[in-house]
Amino acid sequence: MFPIYLINFLLAISTTIGMTIIPFLITDSLGLSLLILGLIEGSTEFLSNCFRLLNGVLFDKIKNKRTIFVCSTGLAFISKLVLLIFNPWAILGSKILERISNGTFASPRDAYIAANAKDKGIALAFLNVTKALGCILGPLIVSVSTIYLGNLRDNLHFFILLSCSLSFPAFLLSHRLNIKEIPLTPFSFKEIKGVFKKITPVLVLSFLFFLGRFNDGILMMYLKEKGFPEWFYLSTIAIFNSIMIISSPIVGKLIDRNYMNIALYIAIGCLAVYNVCFFNLEWLPWPLAIIGLLGWGIQRSAGQIVCASLVFRSVSKENYGTAIGLFYVLSGFASMLSSFLSGYLANYNFKAIFVFSGLFAFLALCVASMLLSKGLGSFKVPLITTQ
Repeated sequence: MFPIYLINFLLAISTTIGMTIIPFLITDSLGLSLLILGLIEGSTEFLSNCFRLLNGVLFDKIKNKRTIFVCSTGLAFISKLVLLIFNPWAILGSKILERISNGTFASPRDAYIAANAKDKGIALAFLNVTKALGCILGPLIVSVSTIYLGNLRDNLHFFILLSCSLSFPAFLLSHRLNIKEIPLTPFSFKEIKGVFKKITPVLVLSFLFFLGRFNDGILMMYLKEKGFPEWFYLSTIAIFNSIMIISSPIVGKLIDRNYMNIALYIAIGCLAVYNVCFFNLEWLPWPLAIIGLLGWGIQRSAGQIVCASLVFRSVSKENYGTAIGLFYVLSGFASMLSSFLSGYLANYNFKAIFVFSGLFAFLALCVASMLLSKGLGSFKVPLITTQ
């Protein structure tokens, strides 16, 4: 499974380099406001999640599954290449294509890992690790390069070509994925409905959990407002990605040892911890900020691994793609609602965001406790058993 991890790593670096460039191009070249930028980011992210469902279903049905990976990685390369055209439509088109490629890759990637890994928790954890490493290296490469080359505006072509040079090897690697071909099976809405019914408890829990996870940029703005130095609030994304690298394997190991409910409580607990810390930041600014960021990073890694593991435990291998696609659509919709609402609340009172997020953490805890109370007394019993 090494090639899929390497592809995931290369695409993460390429994407984060692109994410550094595209917002600048949208606001500078197109003259659009930050509000419009936010709407573009939110709507294209939801589009990405819709394609996660589409390709998840397709992955379960198509005979030659490698084709999906070839197409998604090829689209990732093209999304960066069109930026060289340097016109408004190419910039917007690149953003849309990049999110579509992300969506078409994610569900098949997770389904492929879950179907082939003996220890699903650790396997999903390493997906988080490779992505987090890429998300750290991408902005770091841009930052260090500007020191030697000059400002970003004067070197856009270099960064676009750099992003292309990372996504193209991922495209080549996708041809080498070892995926067993299976007979083509017919599409059925009834089957999707059946999968949805099986994972409904997980979807409800995930929806509440992701409603409590607001946009990373909001956190940076809050720390800036509270007077923290620029180097600190600008490095928050790198900090929590570093935390994810450490915490993901630990959470994955807990899941593989059938301590699923402990992993679940860690995810929800950390979701609550960062809200408490940031709400009371005036008391002990630096200690609470550090603890809050630890909670933020752990819940990001734990929430994704736990929810995906629960999805895969609820269905058979033949429906992995459909199930994880449904999860991505619902969690993505929740994340979009959370980002929009947190942005709205930030205009009035930043602390209201943490009350809002904490409320959904409490609701997620109630749902988790209710599910765990159904005859699951031992911490060694999985929340939902494998079929």
